[in-house]
Amino acid sequence: MINYNKNIEYGCDGIPNLCPDFTIKRHDTRPVFKVDITDCDLPVDLTGLVIEASMWLNTKLKAAITTSSLAIQFADNIGFEQINENTIIQIGDNRKFERMLIDYIDEDSKTIYVFRGQLDTNSYSFAKGSKVKLLRFINAPAQAELEYQDIENLDGTISKNTLVRSTLIYEWQPDDTCFWGKYFLEFKVMEVQSIKTPVVSNIPNYHCSLGAGVVWARRFPSDREGFLINIFDSPTAE
Repeated sequence: MINYNKNIEYGCDGIPNLCPDFTIKRHDTRPVFKVDITDCDLPVDLTGLVIEASMWLNTKLKAAITTSSLAIQFADNIGFEQINENTIIQIGDNRKFERMLIDYIDEDSKTIYVFRGQLDTNSYSFAKGSKVKLLRFINAPAQAELEYQDIENLDGTISKNTLVRSTLIYEWQPDDTCFWGKYFLEFKVMEVQSIKTPVVSNIPNYHCSLGAGVVWARRFPSDREGFLINIFDSPTAE
């Protein structure tokens, strides 16, 4: 099922970027999400590359927080129904961003309580309205599927085993579709070299380093924040 919606100029109901690229019911793990990728109209050779996927929902801070704040609320409660304890949230961007781990959810006050400065980030103060990403999953293993064919050239010769199609695939896990909502999904493709000793980076903690052993990385889609995934509600969980 390959349904990456490339015709997003007008979107759904005349609103750009509103049309989901993929729709799946809550609690389902099929069909898998597949998308063909090309570069200059040619399939991308994914042989030997490492592929990961991440998915998140966007919201904003309802009120400013300091470096020691542990209680957080979302503007208009957007995203409150899409989180769970142990969900990772990311606030801010560029040099100043922080990842936090949700420790407790207060349903009555629509407040979450967090552990600060998680996943190699520092604690910062953030203003009201700061961007928040609720990470449904991050850097999860994904797959590639390559299709080869023998192609007849204009001069009548045959090009054997020519790559004609490259597909990125993400296999849904049960927790991925546990909450309804509209999310962004991004694939990350990397060339990784085997290393025997850790590499020490002198780059400040802005996450500008590719990581030990990573030669290069490329993300898809390249023309917008992510593929729009619509998980719509179902009353059955079994």
